[in-house]
Amino acid sequence: MQEYIAKIDREKYNILTKEYREKYFLKTTNEINNLEGKMFLAIESNNVIGLIVGVINNENEKTYDFAAPKRGRITELIVTKKREVMGLVKNY
Repeated sequence: MQEYIAKIDREKYNILTKEYREKYFLKTTNEINNLEGKMFLAIESNNVIGLIVGVINNENEKTYDFAAPKRGRITELIVTKKREVMGLVKNY
């Protein structure tokens, strides 16, 4: 994904370094461990066809119209292009 983002970035702010994959994986696993996170893989016929990573920020948020003791966020949502093309990914 980062390769694609770097390719379409006209200003060339996004780059892909040699150590990108290892450092990004370490950052992601650290977030999972430190923020009550989870990583799920979708596997079909021993091939990974998708991935989702989510974490809990553990920050209270209280505004004039919203109060939540915890907030979460999806940090990664990846589905292989092959599965998307086959119509197995629905847009909502």
